[in-house]
Amino acid sequence: MRRLSLCSLVVGLLALGAPSWAAVAFAANGNSSVDANVNNCTPSTTTLGTVGATDIVILVAVGEHDRNAHALTTANGFVQIGSTVFGGDGDVTEEDPEIGISVWWVRGSSWTAAPVVTDTGDHTTCALHRFTGAETSGDPWDVTASGNDSNANDTSANIPGATTTVADTLVVLIQGTSRNGTSTNCSAATNADLGSITERFDNSSTSGLGGGHCIITGTKASIGTYATSTLTTATSTYKGAFSIALKPPQGGPACTAGLNLPLLGVWGCP
Repeated sequence: MRRLSLCSLVVGLLALGAPSWAAVAFAANGNSSVDANVNNCTPSTTTLGTVGATDIVILVAVGEHDRNAHALTTANGFVQIGSTVFGGDGDVTEEDPEIGISVWWVRGSSWTAAPVVTDTGDHTTCALHRFTGAETSGDPWDVTASGNDSNANDTSANIPGATTTVADTLVVLIQGTSRNGTSTNCSAATNADLGSITERFDNSSTSGLGGGHCIITGTKASIGTYATSTLTTATSTYKGAFSIALKPPQGGPACTAGLNLPLLGVWGCP
């Protein structure tokens, strides 16, 4: 019986490669919810599906205001990403087409129930969005960006880009609008730096002065910059937007730099 040398064993183990992680992917949306004037908004979990322990759930809330930040009266584990983004003339009057948009997230292992968003004046719309395959510890994103399109009131929306530091991210583009209507709100999303651009959610409301948001995803296979994404809104509006580059798990059990021995339970760090 031939004995394998240690060198041959190591080479054979290395040839087996690194662990195979599932790609970060969009999973489902909850139905859009809307509060009446001065009531809180509780996002629907209908159609959201079962939230797995490693899933990421993102909550988006939009209101017709440009001064009052959203808050959660009942957080249920959700943590805000950045700050509320405002678009409007900045005066004390709530008026169409002003906007305030806020985003939060929770990992499935901390999921208990939907949070409750405080109303900020005229009304608030809110919805949940579920993603799978993202980093399982710490923040699930590599980079984020937000902005209000230079506070322009028009139909041409710009969602700020960022520079990724890891490969194979799923970039989640969130566009808030003040549209007082219920038909298609966003269209013609483009970004030459992202692949597989797909609209996942598009909903607005006629409650109060109206408003809502759209969710679009795109893949970023390589490390580097993805520029500003553009899209068209159905009506002229002030805007608020976020881009969130969700990253895949970075490393695995017994992660050791420069060494990849899967049969021994040692994975090379990316």
